[in-house]
Amino acid sequence: TCASSPLSLKRPTASGIVIYDLESNSARRVLDNHPSVQDDPARELTVMGERVLPNGRLAVGINGITMSSDASTLYWNITTGDAIYSAKVDVLLNPASTSAQIDAAISAPMRMGGGGDGLTSDAMGRIYSTNLTTGELRRFGPIDNSLVTIAQGPGFEWPDSLTWDDKGGLVFSTNWLNRAFARQM
Repeated sequence: TCASSPLSLKRPTASGIVIYDLESNSARRVLDNHPSVQDDPARELTVMGERVLPNGRLAVGINGITMSSDASTLYWNITTGDAIYSAKVDVLLNPASTSAQIDAAISAPMRMGGGGDGLTSDAMGRIYSTNLTTGELRRFGPIDNSLVTIAQGPGFEWPDSLTWDDKGGLVFSTNWLNRAFARQM
């Protein structure tokens, strides 16, 4: 079992992962309100040292989601949290998997030191995540548990979406969404 914060704290988000089966045209929800997909009420999201909501607290659960290059592992991050979680896809996809089996399939969180938004993976199995708190783009190596900052600096306020271009280059956006929430645009 992995948990991002004590279960006794009230969680304002109703987060989960929905799995859609194209063949049967059906969907089911897994990890419904599980700590690994929830807002972490013990963490307040700050961006570049400032609270995102000056007069309140932003609460966002699972946001970024990606699959490993071999499609065996699903990764996700939490906006008001500080970690990347993962689970084996075969367990998530199996409709016979119990909640306990799914919970046991979740790998311990990789702590990122701040909230995440964008998430993607590359052909070498590495995971890329934005870090809203520190204004960085980080690369996580699941095999060796390495965590490397690959981009940061001026203009990296609320790094958001990630994608790959047709030449294999990583493309990302920054949007200063924290200023929109605080009505400072």
